[in-house]
Amino acid sequence: MQKLDRKALKQMWAESKDMPLTNEVIRCLMERRSIRDFTDEPVPRALIDVILQTGIHAPSGHNMQTWQFTILRDVGEIQRLKEVTARVAAASKVYFYGFNEPKALILVSNDRRSHFKEVDSACAAENMMLAAHSFGLGSVWINALGPISDEPEIRALLDEYGIPKQHTVIATLAMGWPKEPGRLLAKKQNVIHWVE
Repeated sequence: MQKLDRKALKQMWAESKDMPLTNEVIRCLMERRSIRDFTDEPVPRALIDVILQTGIHAPSGHNMQTWQFTILRDVGEIQRLKEVTARVAAASKVYFYGFNEPKALILVSNDRRSHFKEVDSACAAENMMLAAHSFGLGSVWINALGPISDEPEIRALLDEYGIPKQHTVIATLAMGWPKEPGRLLAKKQNVIHWVE
């Protein structure tokens, strides 16, 4: 039936003692890196469709699912959005650290009236980046569009892309085949606090 055998898993954890606990999901979580430089190889639409399904299956507050995922695959359009974003971000004093030649951009937008728009969108974005990594794709989350979504030049593009007026862009995910493996950044271990 391809269902998890929870009793067998519980027994495995109980018997594992000091053995390292890992599986494909854990490895995917630990090995994902931000990738900003991509090859010229196209990403098949079927692969993007699977990645989008993982976004749809993310949790959302009260299961409202107020997000929208807008996909750009045209290289010229991706470059146009990048140039406009860079220009408007600079004028608005918003930090923009870009990406080079992605074969897909996924704009994760959400209804600005939703109390859960940021966390819901973050869950969906992370699902999609992990799914991309599991297929060998690279991805990076770009924040710049969030604070400038309502700037006239940006809003005109978002309207063109069919993003609803009441939506703000929470995340821009650049995706493609990585030119190089990502670099592991130092992780703070002092952020874990047990209360027992």
